[in-house]
Amino acid sequence: YGGSAFASDSNADFGDNPGNTIIKPYQATLCGNVDAYAAVAGSLPNRLSIQGDSVFLDYRDADLLRNVIPNRSDGLALDILTRDQISCGGGNQFHFSKVHDGYLQPVVYSNQLFSNNRYYGGNRLYTFLGLIPSDLSWQDIQINVITINNNSACQNSYQVDIPQGETPFFMVPPIWAFQELADMVDNKKLILNEKKIPPGKQVGKEKLKRRFPLYFDNNEELLALEDLNDIQQFVNSQKDIIDTVEITLFSSIEGNRNSNLAYQEDRAREIQSILNEVGISASRVVVRTEENWPLFYRQIRNTSWADYRNLNRQEVKDRLRNNQVLRQLSGFLREQRKGEVLVKYSREKPQRFAIYQNVKTTEASKQKIRQFEKFVKERQYDNALAAQHNLIQAFLNFELNRKDLLSLNVPVERSFLPHLSNMLAVEIFYSDKLNTGEAFQNRLRKIWMLDADYLPMEFNFNAYAVRYLQEFNEAITSVKELEFNLQDLLESKRYPAAYLDKENSIKRLIANYHMAAVDYYAGSRDYQLRDRALKEAKDYAANCKLNQQETLDLALFFNREYYIDWSLELLKPYFVTGKFSEDLLFTYTQTRALADDALRDTKFVNLLKLCQRRNPMRFCKWMNDNFQLMRSDMVKQLYCQTCD
Repeated sequence: YGGSAFASDSNADFGDNPGNTIIKPYQATLCGNVDAYAAVAGSLPNRLSIQGDSVFLDYRDADLLRNVIPNRSDGLALDILTRDQISCGGGNQFHFSKVHDGYLQPVVYSNQLFSNNRYYGGNRLYTFLGLIPSDLSWQDIQINVITINNNSACQNSYQVDIPQGETPFFMVPPIWAFQELADMVDNKKLILNEKKIPPGKQVGKEKLKRRFPLYFDNNEELLALEDLNDIQQFVNSQKDIIDTVEITLFSSIEGNRNSNLAYQEDRAREIQSILNEVGISASRVVVRTEENWPLFYRQIRNTSWADYRNLNRQEVKDRLRNNQVLRQLSGFLREQRKGEVLVKYSREKPQRFAIYQNVKTTEASKQKIRQFEKFVKERQYDNALAAQHNLIQAFLNFELNRKDLLSLNVPVERSFLPHLSNMLAVEIFYSDKLNTGEAFQNRLRKIWMLDADYLPMEFNFNAYAVRYLQEFNEAITSVKELEFNLQDLLESKRYPAAYLDKENSIKRLIANYHMAAVDYYAGSRDYQLRDRALKEAKDYAANCKLNQQETLDLALFFNREYYIDWSLELLKPYFVTGKFSEDLLFTYTQTRALADDALRDTKFVNLLKLCQRRNPMRFCKWMNDNFQLMRSDMVKQLYCQTCD
């Protein structure tokens, strides 16, 4: 995706362009690879990473890019345009060359591009593409990428900013444990009618954390560029809401303590420099460097080296001067050389479930509470479950405060498992903030172990694990085991039909799992599993009957991962019905702008007109940020009439 090359409107003087003496204009007979992979070439400007005046390409699939530029005479070149080249009141001031439109930089050929990859191992590419000239660095610029086959300029692509979003989390209907009542009451009465939550303005602060693990070799001063780039990209995207960044770096215990800490301080300064570049001041950064003695003492516990615990630290270091001892403990020492960057940030989040916490418990609901407590005390299990059904219905009708409901005491016993499971469902599915307290997690496990095969409880436990993975990018159980458990829930035939809408609830939960797994596997740099999780998330979401807001959230998530086709496929049906929000309209239009035929498509221009009518200020801001869309006369006329 990206813009195609356009003819020049004027012959402006651009001075020296160091790359234009070699590259020939587009020739179809020379551009077969680029034409076959036009979408890949078009996406390259959106994969640029700028550090100071240096421009790097960060591309996750090096093998795919090799298909585009496989030969020695293939490569990439930067073409830098300034905002004043495209303005109202005259023609666009493009370079007279048929190769480039602005300030062309030297070509980086394929062999150099891939041999300079700063990622070692795997299929990710991070490589230098060029410098921004000093006389352009202060101007409003956009950087295009020319993709070259056989020294022919086959495609000139420009960046289009598209809206992106965080990992979404679909609403999941609980699986209530009321099937035991099937013989007591009409099944229709077992269906809990949940009132629609009224749109509220209550917004709270959501505190989040993102961890970046670091690993390094002995006496290696610099950190892996992949680690630094991941940190920089995330911090830059969240810089306005970051509270603190905690840098913790550990040395292995052998060697001189001062030298060890000096290495770590150099690494810390390297990270701080990256943070400072994106606007994170030193006042928001906390640094801790030390030798990893706590891990060493855990490592040698119950091993033949356990007697080292009786030595002081200097005595241990003296033993490690022995080369044989050093070799035997090298595995432990390697494990000690690690660190972590912990980013703590806060963002506003609508408090969807605050209403359940704020309602006043009615007198009728208080009477139902007393009845439930009586049946529990007398161990009338079925009557207690029927009374609990009435309580939860009152809760869903905004007649019972969530805190009052969850404060009811139910013994942790197998006979009360349905009642306990329902209480946990309220705790897990009707809360804006996940309860991560140790006491709650221990209680959750204890109840689950009463009968790990009991569907409502099994569903609750796995739902909690999925939500924890999504919110903290950490697993309370093995991620692969969690996926297996969810799939087993969906495919199992051991549950009776009395569980209402079981399949829909589980499919939504599995979709949430795969979206959370995308971030988890990206963090551990397992991009193959990350891509698989993305595909699974798409497939499961297709069967989840998403509402418009959920569909939009998923499209923004796909945009973040540059699965643009998936986003457009999701959003397009709303334009058939004609029922779409302003956010959906702008998201679809901005995403559609990436298509290589967008500026020649009257349907796209009509979408822009619709955006302009719906919200002129929003339209103008986006156009200003993406001024190369005004290569099209139709688009430029619309902008100049509205925004100039």
